[in-house]
Parts: sequence; structure tokens; C-alpha cells
Amino acid sequence: MKFLQVLQQRAKSNPQDDALRICNEYDSQEIGWQELYERVHDTALLLQNLGVSPGNRVGLLAENSLDWILVDLACHY
Repeated sequence: MKFLQVLQQRAKSNPQDDALRICNEYDSQEIGWQELYERVHDTALLLQNLGVSPGNRVGLLAENSLDWILVDLACHY
């Protein structure tokens, strides 16, 4: 089973359970499975609107962050 299938399945079965916890020096933020799925989906649509299509290479230069995770997962859409 592909990760995106697992993500979608978890979003349906346990939408509010924590999928990610993003921590910095000041606080932490929890992201549920449903929110993660929606944000990855939205990011994938944004990449498609920018002209990225299956098989294209995407470069990502960023610090470790939620945005990095979203773009990385969206590239697998």
C-alpha cells in the first residue's frame, strides 16, 4: 500500500488523531490526519497548477518544516 493510500485511509478512519507534531523552540503544533491529507492534496494541486506533472523532477530547498513535509508528500500525488 502506498503512503498516500495510508494517508487517505487514516484521514477517513481517524481524522482527528495526530499525524504530525511540529516543534520549535517556543511551542508545538499538532496536525491531524484529515488536515494533513487536505493540505497535501491542496499542495499537490498547487504544484499541478504550476505545471508540475508526473515524472517531472522537483527541487526543494528549505529548512525542516511543515511546508517541506507538505511539498515532499505532494510530489508523490
